[in-house]
Amino acid sequence: MKTTLNIKNFRVFDENGVTFELNPVSILTGSNSSGKSSVVKAIFLLNSFLSQIKRAIENDNPIELDKYKLDFTTYPNNLLGRFDKVVHDGSESNSITIEYTTHSLMLSKDVTVQLVFSADENDELNNAFLDTIKMSTDDGVFYFSGKGSQTYCNLNIIKDDCLTFLLAECLVHSYCDVEFSYEFERGVSQEQHDKTVKDIIDYLRSIEKSRRDDIFRYVRISRSRKSLIHEMGADASVIERLQGKESIFSIPVVDKLATMSKNEVESFIASELVKDKAEDLVLASHKIISDFLQSDFESFADYFANAEKCAFEQRFCSSKYLRTNKKGVRLPKANELALVQDYLTFNPFNMGDPIVFNDDFEPTEREKKEVQFERRMAIEEWKSRTLTFDMLYEVVMAWNKIIAPDGNGIYVYNEPSTFDPWGSYYHIAYKLFTKFVEVLIQEVVCPDWCGNMSYVSSARAGVSRLYTLDKKDDFSMLLQNYFEKKRLYLDYAKNYHYIGKRDYAVDSFMNRWIEKFEIGKTISLLVDKDGLGVQIRLHKADGDEGRILADEGYGITQLVSILLQIETAILAAKGEKVNNFYGLNNLDGYDETKFHYEINTIAIEEPEIHLHPKYQSLLADMFLEAYEKYNIHFIIETHSEYLIRKAQVFVARHNFENEEAMNKENPFKVYYVPRGEKPYEMTFCADGRFKNEFGKGFFDEATNLAFEIL
Repeated sequence: MKTTLNIKNFRVFDENGVTFELNPVSILTGSNSSGKSSVVKAIFLLNSFLSQIKRAIENDNPIELDKYKLDFTTYPNNLLGRFDKVVHDGSESNSITIEYTTHSLMLSKDVTVQLVFSADENDELNNAFLDTIKMSTDDGVFYFSGKGSQTYCNLNIIKDDCLTFLLAECLVHSYCDVEFSYEFERGVSQEQHDKTVKDIIDYLRSIEKSRRDDIFRYVRISRSRKSLIHEMGADASVIERLQGKESIFSIPVVDKLATMSKNEVESFIASELVKDKAEDLVLASHKIISDFLQSDFESFADYFANAEKCAFEQRFCSSKYLRTNKKGVRLPKANELALVQDYLTFNPFNMGDPIVFNDDFEPTEREKKEVQFERRMAIEEWKSRTLTFDMLYEVVMAWNKIIAPDGNGIYVYNEPSTFDPWGSYYHIAYKLFTKFVEVLIQEVVCPDWCGNMSYVSSARAGVSRLYTLDKKDDFSMLLQNYFEKKRLYLDYAKNYHYIGKRDYAVDSFMNRWIEKFEIGKTISLLVDKDGLGVQIRLHKADGDEGRILADEGYGITQLVSILLQIETAILAAKGEKVNNFYGLNNLDGYDETKFHYEINTIAIEEPEIHLHPKYQSLLADMFLEAYEKYNIHFIIETHSEYLIRKAQVFVARHNFENEEAMNKENPFKVYYVPRGEKPYEMTFCADGRFKNEFGKGFFDEATNLAFEIL
């Protein structure tokens, strides 16, 4: 779990909040009851909430943020009590804020997501529900939604990143399609194949490597059958025409007007675009021309681009600019960000259907004057309406239909109908953009560590000669999970060449570390033939009967429980080869054989319990190998000086090139959590020492006792 976590108003942490930058191996140390476990519990509460969103997205179900709640029923959250038991004493806001960062592959940027939870006064069970959600990059907030607040969306912040991603993702998919057709179906000629591959690789090489790597990884782990461009029924040429332009729209009539002076624009529109057209289009066009002439913009293209920019940064509830029909905290769908095109059609009475005089009814002069008066009033009211971007967009598209009636596959005209007298228009680029936003927001609320977390408490396993499986304690549940993940892995391993499974020998991690801890050569978990339970044995040599784990004592039993948790995470991890793009690894020399494991995070409370100091230091090596080989991350609560010292030794021996490289590449992070004070990071020096001191009574305790002896 690599993220920056900020916690406010939760248990020992007050409304000022605390921040932790978590690394793959994060170590929390400090005095008892200082708040180490509060950090872990906050993470698991956050994980349980985000997992509900993740399940809804994966199952294509509605995302109902208003109904999801912090889970105080599942382990280890069930030890917390209720919401009012975890809110910091003396809190004024009576709400909890948990904020995290996640790296967005779609943006190639870190996104900060802030979640604020509070109790519902009508909920007698005292759960916690989401009040607000906010998403931002270093450039600013791009999405906010909350109860009783207008939703805010600033699409300008992500516009440029959107265009780069959409085109590159589409080209990667296109490359795979071309290679597949050529290799297996021979559906393309050699010349066509070579040209397509060259064009794709040339463009991908023009993108910064880190950005390109993120897009490759997105395509690989999303398991999407189509790119977003193809999913929306478009092709890459749409985005190619937009890159480098001020506006996300590419409209020929705007480009044509951009070459004219203000007076020429007014004359051209009046004589060429709205002459003899419907009254509502003439009125709307006049309003736009008037607004443009009074603006400071000399070019109509700049005028249009500015209106677009302002519209893309809006607060909306039942907005004129962006559509949403439901109040409350929520995540948007693409169609809810669509332009609203219902302001152009003119109704002379501004109500119902207009009165039509027929041959059977001859109105009086008074009635005619009343109709004319009502019509003039309706026209004046229509003229006084605020000019909105959706009105501007719809009118410009109506002009464009005259200049480019075929649409070129980019802008689409829907024919008029009874309910839509003048038809409607949409731009495929805008559809792509809003789809990108929808998928992006779903990406950042489902970080890569979400849903893949497990907890190992300090009281994890008792000493027993036979572990029954009908209990609901931690170790029995772990054993059941291990056997189930082992079954699934072995089923898939038969076909790993076809599905990208890694070639991993079951229990090899456990066996390797059983030997390194000098407690045996291998370990076996044997299910009783009558199904009564599981017997765990340690073997010193291949084929020997082995010794019952219970005979090794309490400390070794605790160590085996940690090894079993790591082994289970390895077997459960999903993933595939890092490169499966039919040769795109040649682009930068990617290792085609390297396997990518998804992140699994294990939080362990006091792993050093009942272990010899030598074994305590060896734990650091074990955690490091599990991370480097299998992408398992750890959050460790510990009082072990030896474990922390071994992390320092790793830094000292690594010989990082400079401090920046150390901060980027060092998997270890150590935080000291003092009682009643703010936690702080123990910052590494290049030689492994810490720049700051541990709290009183930690490393200095042995020295103080030695002085007392003297």
